[in-house]
Amino acid sequence: MMDILRNVGIAALAIIFLGAGLTFLTASVVVPAAARELEKECLELAPDLWREYQTKLEPGETIDQRPDLMQEVGQKLQPLLDAKLARSMGQGQNVAQSTTNVDRTDVIDTSDTVIDVSAVTSLLNTCLNS
Repeated sequence: MMDILRNVGIAALAIIFLGAGLTFLTASVVVPAAARELEKECLELAPDLWREYQTKLEPGETIDQRPDLMQEVGQKLQPLLDAKLARSMGQGQNVAQSTTNVDRTDVIDTSDTVIDVSAVTSLLNTCLNS
């Protein structure tokens, strides 16, 4: 009986350390990488939007320290990213303005092919919400 309790305790401790490690990894690697990518895309597609959000930061503060601002920028940038993706596929259609998928911003309607980008959107939102 004591062996079972000891093993359960060790397993619980391992799960706690795993959670702490994943949290550290997210905070120190994933969020800064997402912030750099967000900055790159925003400067390319909407430089004025990036400047607007830079003014909302306190002196010495970076966007990766403000996940709320990262999420706002990401939400405003999403239609521009969708349009860029559609253009890069040679279709030139803007997802946000597609008449066939008005309610579905996670689908790009290229008339011939429908591409579901919900997984990419979900991953971006996960990074921004972390």
